[in-house]
Amino acid sequence: MPALDLRDPARAVVATAATFALLVLVAIAYDGWQQHRTAVQRAERETQNARNVLVAHAARTFETITRTVDSVAELRRSLEAGGTLDRDAAFATLKAIHGGSPVMQGLGWSDADGNLVTSSRFRDPPPVNTSSQEHFRVHKDGARAGLHVAAPLRSQVDGNVLVLVSKRYEDGAGAFAGTINVSILPSYFTSLFRSLDLGPGKSVLLLRRDGMILAREPEAADWVGRSLAGTSPIFKEHLPRAEFGSFMVSSPIDGRDRIVSYGGVPDTDLIVAASVSLEDALANFHERLWRELPIIAIVFALGIGGAWMLVRLLRRNQQREQEAQAQSNALAEKTALLESVFATTVQGIAIYDRDLRLVDWNAHCSQLFSYAGQPLYRGARLEDILGALATHGEYAGAEPVQAVAERIAFARSGQVQHYQRTRGDGTVLDVQWKPMPNGFLAVTHTDITELKRSEAALAHARDVAERANRAKSEFLSRMSHELRTPLNAVIGFAQMLEMNHPGNLTETQKEHCRLIASGGHHLLHLVNEILDLARIEAGKFKMSIERVAVSDMLEEMRATMKPLADKAGVALTVAEAAVAPDIRADRLRLRQVLMNLVSNAIKYNRPGGSVALSAMASPSGRVRFMVADTGIGIPADQQEAMFEPFYRAGAEYTAVEGAGIGLAISRRLVEAMDGSIGFFSKAGEGSTFWVDLPTAENGSRDAGAAAPVPDARPGVATAGGFSLLYVEDNPANLRLMEHLVSTLPNVRMLSAATPQLGLDLAAAHRPSVIVLDVNLPEMSGYAVLERLQAMPETAGIPVIALSAAAMASDVQRGIDAGFFRYLTKPIDIRGFLAVLDEALAEAGRAPPPAAAAPAAAATPGR
Repeated sequence: MPALDLRDPARAVVATAATFALLVLVAIAYDGWQQHRTAVQRAERETQNARNVLVAHAARTFETITRTVDSVAELRRSLEAGGTLDRDAAFATLKAIHGGSPVMQGLGWSDADGNLVTSSRFRDPPPVNTSSQEHFRVHKDGARAGLHVAAPLRSQVDGNVLVLVSKRYEDGAGAFAGTINVSILPSYFTSLFRSLDLGPGKSVLLLRRDGMILAREPEAADWVGRSLAGTSPIFKEHLPRAEFGSFMVSSPIDGRDRIVSYGGVPDTDLIVAASVSLEDALANFHERLWRELPIIAIVFALGIGGAWMLVRLLRRNQQREQEAQAQSNALAEKTALLESVFATTVQGIAIYDRDLRLVDWNAHCSQLFSYAGQPLYRGARLEDILGALATHGEYAGAEPVQAVAERIAFARSGQVQHYQRTRGDGTVLDVQWKPMPNGFLAVTHTDITELKRSEAALAHARDVAERANRAKSEFLSRMSHELRTPLNAVIGFAQMLEMNHPGNLTETQKEHCRLIASGGHHLLHLVNEILDLARIEAGKFKMSIERVAVSDMLEEMRATMKPLADKAGVALTVAEAAVAPDIRADRLRLRQVLMNLVSNAIKYNRPGGSVALSAMASPSGRVRFMVADTGIGIPADQQEAMFEPFYRAGAEYTAVEGAGIGLAISRRLVEAMDGSIGFFSKAGEGSTFWVDLPTAENGSRDAGAAAPVPDARPGVATAGGFSLLYVEDNPANLRLMEHLVSTLPNVRMLSAATPQLGLDLAAAHRPSVIVLDVNLPEMSGYAVLERLQAMPETAGIPVIALSAAAMASDVQRGIDAGFFRYLTKPIDIRGFLAVLDEALAEAGRAPPPAAAAPAAAATPGR
């Protein structure tokens, strides 16, 4: 190649221009490389800043979840300490703890077998068993003591994707007793990522340390729940070396080259990864490069214009720097926003370094702990701050030196410390000392004075409710007494007329008597149901849990309810239950529940309809009784209130009798037996009610009570030659007793309308038996009984109480006082005669002579 002759001016100009153009090209190339590197570095800084913000927010979110889980655990311990779990109280408290949290969907816990016990989402949780699920196995094996974040799953209730966060729960002995569960919404994190507006081409991932994706923005539904452990360098190359880092990779999700910054969330097994596509990060650079290609061509063609183009390029570079500065300022504004949140939060927050010197604090902390007019200052020693606070009475009721020493020990322990304390002015603080990953110490103070006041108000409200409940019980007791007194006369006289000893009633009159007695018994049944419901709601009823054979109970229902079904024209079928195991239940209460369900199925059926009673074992270790009918069914809009007291779903406008209490009582009885009750129904087609009860443990069946042997002896009262004293202030009841005694041959009746007259007649005539009303004027029946027992003349006479006070506590009090029997009004004539026979046999008296008592002193029995 010939040498270039620079002595030729033209060639010199060309050489100069070419050299200048080459220099310009080199300068442009160098500038392009710098712009490329600057764009990549800027994108990396943006992803790191976004990662830091998201890691901090995720950490605070899971701190809240941890405190919530601990609160639920404490609730569970307090409820289990009472013996029987109050599901309504547990549900209400969980709902209160849950509140309106945007991240937590539901709270609850499972027992040691994985059965769902309670949940803030269901007042009566469905039979769900989680023993085969990942989180349950992890906690049961003891592999993890803290929170465990499970794989995402889709809810069968509302279709939302949920992530179960759980914690191991131990009993008082430290043994595994189940799990505390919190359902969180990954969509909460997705919404948070979206709200940060990271720009086009940006994406954020929330992952477990095993690589499973929990949430992504932009959303990638097909990838949620899948693992990146085998495809992402985070898990193969970077995470094993450092908790935080940045790198470039081809994304397995969208296939784009991305700049990624990741970081672990403290105290969790979670990772946050923020990324931007390389294409979007270099978009401005590529746009600029393609725009400047013609200019480069012109520079090659026109060397003289190269200098001018270089100046132009430098100016444009300055413009890009200004844009980068603007983006940096925007990021600084976001950082300032986070600092503003720190400064204005209602918690007092102070940060101390490794030497326990004050590094940072917020305004609320200054308000709480500026002492003696001296503000907090950076570098202040924790020990000096605590000492000054103690000297000025901050730690009410505590010795200052000891209070400071305890808190310095907290700070140096390296462990989370959490406690509550009362300040000198009476306010209550919730205090938490928490070590940070960098060795610093964060101390938070939350004013919970109002919360404590609310708790006190709640306790007061509970006391008021309990007093109201007692007042209700007393009112029902009085109402029962007032209703039973006239019912005693109505039912008693109707029974006497129905017996028709003179034989002078027509069939129509007999039927009228039966209708009167039936109406009276129906009213008495309603009174008894209301009292039963009141006793159950007040917790004043006892359960006698024993082993019950399912087949025996079904056979008893067949024998008891078949006549009622036949009378109504309804076919009753009872299935065999040979394969059903025995259950643990109160036999009497279970019989009451099943009789109520079967009688309802008969009453609300149609002529020619059918009712089927069956029982079968379920895989959950329980036995289910089912009562299915072909009746009128229950409309969907009325099903929710079926177990509410006095609700009859429109049946109150029909001829079917009832008060709407039976199902409410049945539900409470079943739940008291550790069971559950429910139904499914379709209007016009029928209903099926079911009762689930726990099976009995293996072993021999309870012996049970021996069947009573019928007494074959003739009635003592009908043998004659006895006397009866009746002390009663109600004239109608006296006339009823006179009429009843008149049917007994050779039995004389003495009557007294006042307690003192009754005592005088008892001492003078020494009757064979005394029937005594408890509620008497001037002197109660208990006082009369005490006087009778104290007098030698009457101490051995059996005394039968006949009273309208029919509460269980009334009956027990009467038996404890020494009554031979305590009978309640309305009187059951046949039952009364049987008790009278027992009392006369107990007295063992010989028939007194007919002239033993003056005729004027006795009220004749006929």
